[in-house]
Amino acid sequence: MTNTLKRPADRGCVQIEISDKDGRSKVVTITAEGRRLRDRSISATQPGLAKMVEAVGDQTLRNLPPLLAKLRVYLDDDRSAD
Repeated sequence: MTNTLKRPADRGCVQIEISDKDGRSKVVTITAEGRRLRDRSISATQPGLAKMVEAVGDQTLRNLPPLLAKLRVYLDDDRSAD
């Protein structure tokens, strides 16, 4: 997880601190810059997502997660078989 958070931390989007509880785990907090970037990203993707919902249908998109999960399991299993 540390490597995954390094880049956002380096950009000032999250703050990583060692937990007071055990000294091993870390507490990750989004910064004001991280919130700004998140909000900008959501705004930028909203028109494309709205267009997709209109074209494909809301219910179709709601049905996708379990289907994609099954596909992921199949692909993982198939890759492991080789």
